[in-house]
Amino acid sequence: MHIAAHISTDKAADEQPDENILDATIKELQGIAESANVGEIQHGTDLPEDVKQQNATDEEMQQLIEPESDDSQEMQDFKELMRISPRLWPCRLRIDALSGNGHFGNINRGLLIDADKGTTHDVTVFSVKKTDELTPKEMHLMVKTFSETVKAGLHPNIVSLLAVQQQPDRLLVVVDSLFYPDLLSLLRDSRVTRFDARLQKKTVSMISSDRLISMMLGCVYGCGHLIRHGITHPMLAACNILVVGRALIKISGFGFADHRLLHQRQFESRPRKQRWLAPEYFTREFAPPTCGQSNIWSLGVLLWEIASFGGTPFHQFPTQEAFHERIREKQAFLPDLPYCSSELKSIIELCCTYDRESRPDMTDIIARKLEQISIDPEGHINVTIEVDNFAYPPVIAQLEQIVARL
Repeated sequence: MHIAAHISTDKAADEQPDENILDATIKELQGIAESANVGEIQHGTDLPEDVKQQNATDEEMQQLIEPESDDSQEMQDFKELMRISPRLWPCRLRIDALSGNGHFGNINRGLLIDADKGTTHDVTVFSVKKTDELTPKEMHLMVKTFSETVKAGLHPNIVSLLAVQQQPDRLLVVVDSLFYPDLLSLLRDSRVTRFDARLQKKTVSMISSDRLISMMLGCVYGCGHLIRHGITHPMLAACNILVVGRALIKISGFGFADHRLLHQRQFESRPRKQRWLAPEYFTREFAPPTCGQSNIWSLGVLLWEIASFGGTPFHQFPTQEAFHERIREKQAFLPDLPYCSSELKSIIELCCTYDRESRPDMTDIIARKLEQISIDPEGHINVTIEVDNFAYPPVIAQLEQIVARL
């Protein structure tokens, strides 16, 4: 009995190390698999550089050929977009808190880490479902959205595509951070009378004249980039402009760069897009709007918004029906801003002329004129007052709709 028990105990002791080794191996493999999950840093740094490069190349080749069985035109377009998109490697991506839900999956905050340059970049990460999980309608919308994002490329005054990465269960689309205040909110919140120590006068805004013109220039530069890349912005308005830091402008609201998808439980009034659309959209004999000249009209309305501290464009028309009728008759004009110079007003009028052929099709001339104005900003937007009787351009709540905001 004692001998049998001793043999049994020895046998168990001999088997136990094998189980521990197996458990350790399983845990190690699980750790490797979990390293690609949300919340972890994508692309580890433990592998040698030559191995990582080969793995990245192999992964990219595999991404381009899957799925093999789908030869639809949209799938071919998607593969081509993937081919020309910027890759995540050699940067690493840390995916942080869930922040919203997009049309095709979750939206997360993130951090793009470039170890070679020693830099980090706050980003927004869109997770897109696998293509075989999308309905035909979703696939069409996804390819269209992805196409606009890829075509826009990189520019300091737009929300830019930074990287894409195909994973087994999703596509990651990484763009500039969308977690900044929108320009319309900033302009309206600035409507405060205060004493400016530098000017030694009272002013009607927390934003100085030079910052206003700097914001205008940022919008012009960003709009010009979109036009050159063949992108017609669906609503080039202050509510679709993000402000980074003091005055860096980034155009949002196109492609995946849509900050309105964040914090969808927060709502407040925002304008309907009709008051930013070029008049050719309203003609009964509809002529297809051109990318450049139609965007230039919207740019002119946006410049007026900035100069009016977030006023409602065409506020003299109290209903949408009245506005539509007057713009079809070519009788809707942006209200006068008496504190602005004739030079600044002429720039806005140049953008918002009814004769489409008379409008610039590029922003170069507008940028040059604004750059000249920026030399003497106070002489072109006079925000100072002698008495407290400044009449801000009206904000008409009835002309605004409820949409999600940041």
